[in-house]
Amino acid sequence: MPCGPQGGAGDLRGRGGASCDHRGHGGRGGGPRKGDEGLSSVRGRRMAKMKIFCWLKGPEMAPGERRDRILKQFRDHGIGYAVTHPRPKEMEDFLEFVDYAFENYGVRTIASLSHSRAVWIDPRYQMERAALLRQFIMDVKGHEGFYSVYLDDEPVSSYAVEMEAWRPFLGQFTSETGIEVPPDYAQWDMRQRRAFMLWRAEKFTEHTAALRDLVRSEAPEVKVLMDFNHHAVFPTFSNPVQTEELMDVLDIVMTDIYPGWHWIPYDKQYVVAFYHTLIRSLIGRKELWCIVQGHRILDGYEPDRSEMRRWCEQAWEAGCTGIGWYDAYPSEQIQIRRAEGLGAPITDADDLNRRNRWQVMLELSAEFADRDVLQAEWTPIGALVSWDSVLSQVSDRDGSFPLRHRPLFNPFVTLAVFGGLKLRYVSDRSLLDGRTSLDGLKVLFISPSCVVQRAFVEVLKDFVRRGGIVIGTDEDLCFDEGGRRLSGAREEIFGVKGFSPTAEPLTIDVQLKHGSFRGLPALVRRLRLTELVDGTEVLGRWSDGSPAVVSRALGQGRAIYVGTDPYTASVAYGEDRRWGRCFRAICESLGKE
Repeated sequence: MPCGPQGGAGDLRGRGGASCDHRGHGGRGGGPRKGDEGLSSVRGRRMAKMKIFCWLKGPEMAPGERRDRILKQFRDHGIGYAVTHPRPKEMEDFLEFVDYAFENYGVRTIASLSHSRAVWIDPRYQMERAALLRQFIMDVKGHEGFYSVYLDDEPVSSYAVEMEAWRPFLGQFTSETGIEVPPDYAQWDMRQRRAFMLWRAEKFTEHTAALRDLVRSEAPEVKVLMDFNHHAVFPTFSNPVQTEELMDVLDIVMTDIYPGWHWIPYDKQYVVAFYHTLIRSLIGRKELWCIVQGHRILDGYEPDRSEMRRWCEQAWEAGCTGIGWYDAYPSEQIQIRRAEGLGAPITDADDLNRRNRWQVMLELSAEFADRDVLQAEWTPIGALVSWDSVLSQVSDRDGSFPLRHRPLFNPFVTLAVFGGLKLRYVSDRSLLDGRTSLDGLKVLFISPSCVVQRAFVEVLKDFVRRGGIVIGTDEDLCFDEGGRRLSGAREEIFGVKGFSPTAEPLTIDVQLKHGSFRGLPALVRRLRLTELVDGTEVLGRWSDGSPAVVSRALGQGRAIYVGTDPYTASVAYGEDRRWGRCFRAICESLGKE
């Protein structure tokens, strides 16, 4: 049988076997983004050089020897963009810096514009914000050294998101959506919460798009930029963001995914590769800039030279067009000491340490400024981002960063790092609204997808019938977006009619046509697959002999189901690469049929 809608197995592995190779995920989603057809055909064409950026604070922008020393370091080490925080009352000084930095050192300026804490749907706030932005754009217009306006930081954490602040707008929500909600938020059901979250997120996207249009109408040459942290990439009810749609509004997507302060397995090693592989897949050819951690950030890990280099390499290999540094130059910096309240003085050791790190940042800046942006390569292996599942698995109350990306991060480590598979992410939302397609993909890993819309189940079935391979695990396809059970979904796709959980310390043996894997670990949800649709093939069994991994032919394709969470089992307690290698072998064996 053909391995996917396009037929043929192709090269399913990343270069270097099980090594971590994420080069060139420049397309959007599994198939071509509308307007991005032929993306892989640009391979071999010389691309632009990497852009290097760095933050500068007020004292470093003031005229004098200090400013010249810093700007000379920027120029000599390929740092071509300075991110600044201008104040409206100091525009004359700011414009002097913009012109001076560009004319004397070739450094362009990016301005981060602060705003008051507000509800973004409030018309009064929108008018005030638009007026301030218009005035700023008129001031910088015509200054060749000005490059981009930094609209927001970590959306929407700096806005008022408390329910009480939004209460005056519940009537508007009901009139626009037709969904009635009780006065007491605690009485809302999943459908109401989801609808209200998406409505607020849509309003923020519209607000941002209006500001972007304002900038383009006044100064088309000025880029619009926004920075995304964990909360913004993986939103919750209390941080409502339309991740893809919001990124689509921007000219430049920036990230601050500082590795080392999340304290979950493999995070420090691979979180940069994960986030930027994911985002590059979702935004197509749009510019993607990564802030690399150089100093200690809050209570996070303090990286060494090799780690800083690794993160730069991962960002570059994932298709970033720019890398840079926050709080880089050793002066009156913030967030590099643990004490936040009283602001403990900087010790001599810390002062010398950050100066040493600044030299490392300069060296890495010079090296990567000389590199070409990596170009897009096609990969037939897809990984699903189910936004409804993201919302269901991330707690509103738990603000810890790891919970925001762990459900998708563990599969990334297992498949891309341990299995050596090159991944391209595609979201359920973009598939349902027609912005992307699964054309060209041969395999689609769908975990975690516990909560999906019923229409998306039909998308999966159509993909398999046309020759694709879907691989799911324990909790996939359980509920729809309203919290109702997706009855029959796993039976129709995977051939699994019933299961029996066990608490016994069982392992899994998988037997393939071209190899076998013994004693594969299971950490959570050990499911004996006791009832199967006729014709469903057993690929793997629990150590007690009951079915654990099954495969079902559907149309021209095949669906595979694993009765446990293999991804958590791979990374939670030490490195176990066998599941990753098993999934790679499954892809290869099916591709040979």
